[in-house]
Amino acid sequence: MTDKKYKVRYATSYNKKVNDINSTVPISMSEYKDCPINSAIESKKDHISFHTPGHNGELSVKDITELSYSGNILSNMGVVEKSTRMASCIYGAENTVYITQGATTAIHIAIHALKNHRFLIVGDCHHSVFSAIRLYGVSAYFSPSLDNISKDMLAKRSTVLFFTSVDYFGNIVRIPQEILQNYIVVADESHGGHFNFSSKLPRSALNDVDILIHSLHKTMPVLTGGALLHFKKKHNMEIKHSINEIHSTSPSYLIASSMELAIEDFYINGNKYYSCVFDSIDKFSSELDKRFSILPSDDRSRLVIESEYSGRAVSNFLETQGVFIETSYQNRIVLIVTPFNYKKLELLSILLKNVNELEGYIINHKDIRSPKLRKLLNSHEYEMVNINDSIGRIAFREIGFYPPCIPILVAGDKITIALAEFIGANAKDLFGLEEDLICVVK
Repeated sequence: MTDKKYKVRYATSYNKKVNDINSTVPISMSEYKDCPINSAIESKKDHISFHTPGHNGELSVKDITELSYSGNILSNMGVVEKSTRMASCIYGAENTVYITQGATTAIHIAIHALKNHRFLIVGDCHHSVFSAIRLYGVSAYFSPSLDNISKDMLAKRSTVLFFTSVDYFGNIVRIPQEILQNYIVVADESHGGHFNFSSKLPRSALNDVDILIHSLHKTMPVLTGGALLHFKKKHNMEIKHSINEIHSTSPSYLIASSMELAIEDFYINGNKYYSCVFDSIDKFSSELDKRFSILPSDDRSRLVIESEYSGRAVSNFLETQGVFIETSYQNRIVLIVTPFNYKKLELLSILLKNVNELEGYIINHKDIRSPKLRKLLNSHEYEMVNINDSIGRIAFREIGFYPPCIPILVAGDKITIALAEFIGANAKDLFGLEEDLICVVK
């Protein structure tokens, strides 16, 4: 069993230049004639393997290890360095590295690299942010909103701001420029890896921040686990150190090669791709059954469809018809529309017109998160207790809906009666529980 051949097309007209990671010599897209990793693998695809992995290319000729021709993903050497410099040029970053263990690992690397600073985490962030704070003993505060953020940061002497944008529902979080320019800024833009490839998509936050994370497999033709970590050159040594501390020493060339091909393909064809995507979305919107409506979002390729029905009920119905969506949440369903599935929107429109006698949406909870700025817990011993026995205890670990993995309870929060009741009523949909037990400070 071998991979299908992927016809490599390469652009040579892109003249944007950035500085090399290890020198001041500018590089440009025109230096490259093909995708470096994929070309190297293709040139040696028939080699005899007495190295790991043990399948000798039978599962995939691209699933190799660090060899004389394949470079080193963790050290960013050889053809890997050429490939990541290509990615830097296309995205407009000073430095870019491939992460083959997903955005969660990229988030951990970014936080570990800056662990000696004090963090302020703002807004809805993925639970991996909070777990990294705890694992690396980072001093951090959490503010659920942007209200009075500059005052909060000044009062707590925070030097690193961490925020997530775009959110799970396709909306951009905008941090005022006067705040961004005064702090080391880390942005989790996991769901925005496709932004750079069409004028019809939102602008990336890359130019406004020091470190930015993209999870390419979420919206692009990349194998699961493919992520990019972009960063300014001044953070080079800290990032390199943290990559070697945290990333697996068996990075996947299969995933890295899929990222390289996707970036190159979207660079060439992105505008054309998304013109087709949005034409299809516009047609879908005009024909949508009146019981459903599309919520506005900054990224229109993230379709959030609202109705009178339970989102779970709509999702279950679609699954009986062979359609699987990204997630359901309250009375909404969320779909990621890409250049590779937009043609199926016509079928989805027909299916939604056939929806009949589904469970209606009943509000069974409210937002009970604390609106206050508070310090996050980053140490302590813990124990597991029943939900009813957790009232009055201090949470050791985050709890929230999965997806989107946004905590409603963070480490250090006191568990109130209302929180315990909420957790009990929604336990089947929450992350952070273990067999209905809650992790609390001992």
